[in-house]
Amino acid sequence: MINRQNKYLIISNLSFYGTFGLLFPIFPIFLREKIPGMNIQNIATTIAIFLFFKALFTWIFTQYLYQKNTKKRALLKNILGSILFTIATWLYTQASNIESIFFIQIIFSISFALTIPSWNYLIETSVKKQYILSFYKLHATSLTLILASMSIIGGFIAYNFNFQTLFYTMTILSFGISIINTIFYWQQK
Repeated sequence: MINRQNKYLIISNLSFYGTFGLLFPIFPIFLREKIPGMNIQNIATTIAIFLFFKALFTWIFTQYLYQKNTKKRALLKNILGSILFTIATWLYTQASNIESIFFIQIIFSISFALTIPSWNYLIETSVKKQYILSFYKLHATSLTLILASMSIIGGFIAYNFNFQTLFYTMTILSFGISIINTIFYWQQK
């Protein structure tokens, strides 16, 4: 069930979400403390922008994914999504106003919209049909545990150091994910 290709995909995906998990539970605190003029309505709008554009771009990119050369497109979108994720995490270190946060959220949503459908396609084509349900159950459990663990670590870093350190940590981790995805792409050629 778990071949070499699946190991790369699992490591990439769980690392992607784990990096996101560093910030996810404390993101509103960052916004409130570090961005001038941020209030509850702006925080809600920030989250809504991410979710709206993630849904929109996921629909668009999924339509484009299945036209031709699907595997190659999925591999390249996985790389591009992880690179955009790296850029978005770095941009948080530069954010200074509400508008910049809104823009970063759109980039962040595009990174998810590129990566997740691509990852799903690659998994569905590489895991045998009789194992796919078990695979997704194991993945969901692992993902939840990683998000919980990384949430604690993210809170620790932000509290004991600062948000800048947290974002730099996320940038380094997401850059590593981009490298993993690129290596995986070249091994598939």
